[in-house]
Amino acid sequence: MKPKFFLLGILVLFSIFIQYKIKNEIIMTSRENRRIELELVAEKAVNKDLQVVCIELQALPRIHLLATTRLNMISSSNNPNRIHIVRRTTRNNRTLFTYLDHFTPSAQALTHH
Repeated sequence: MKPKFFLLGILVLFSIFIQYKIKNEIIMTSRENRRIELELVAEKAVNKDLQVVCIELQALPRIHLLATTRLNMISSSNNPNRIHIVRRTTRNNRTLFTYLDHFTPSAQALTHH
């Protein structure tokens, strides 16, 4: 009779231990989920800020100003929002001109001999 009660007591203690362990894992997992949700909200805010910066950096007037002042590109007289660059190089006693239009949807470069 004593071995049955002893075995029953061990099973009850084991089941109580398992219940507390599972409860603790649920609590830890829910805390981790809350932490990840807070990180997600913070990363979304950073992403929104970076998108605003990206839009500002891609602004046509800014690119036009940088291209004409720092890169010495040529602005077209008939369309001031279009920037062209002409590069002259010499290879094997031949003069090569490269013409780039930086605002054409399909970037095209022509090289003439």
